[in-house]
Amino acid sequence: EEGLAGMEKLSGIPGSVGGAVYMNAGAFGQETFDCLEYFDVIDFEGRPATLLKEDLKYAYRKVEGIENYIVLSASFQLAKDDFTQLIQTRNSILHKRFGNRLLRCFARVGFAALHLDTVICAVPVDIEADFLVNVPVLSNMMVSASAICSKNLPPFTVI
Repeated sequence: EEGLAGMEKLSGIPGSVGGAVYMNAGAFGQETFDCLEYFDVIDFEGRPATLLKEDLKYAYRKVEGIENYIVLSASFQLAKDDFTQLIQTRNSILHKRFGNRLLRCFARVGFAALHLDTVICAVPVDIEADFLVNVPVLSNMMVSASAICSKNLPPFTVI
C-alpha cells in the first residue's frame, strides 16, 4: 500500500527472510541483496552481531562468510514507486510462479495441468495445504487451503 519497490519480483518465494538473506534468494532479475542494507545474526554460541551488506561477498544464490550464523532480522532500503504498477508486476510474477509450481507438482504425481480460461487445474488432494494458500488464479480469486484440504473432496478437484 505504500508503493515500496525493489522486492516485488520475490513475491511467492517460499521461506523466511532469514533464509532469503542466507542464500541471496531471487527471481526474475531481483535478488535479496539488491535492497538489503544490513542484517542481524547470532552465532552458534549465542553472540549477536550486525552484518553490513558491503562487508560481505555475495553472488547468485550465495553469500560467503555467514555459514556460522543464524539470521534474525534484516533491513532493506526500498524505493517509492507506483503502487498500481507494483501490484501488476507482483500479480504477473505470482501467476508465473503458481503455474510453474503446479506443473512441477503434477509431473511428480503423474497429472497433467490444464491451463484454460474456465478450468485452472486438477489438484490432487494430498498436495500440502500451504502450497495453495494465497495463490492468485486467472480471475484474481484466491484459493484457500480449507477449500483444498476438505475431507469431503474426491481424489482430485477441479478448481
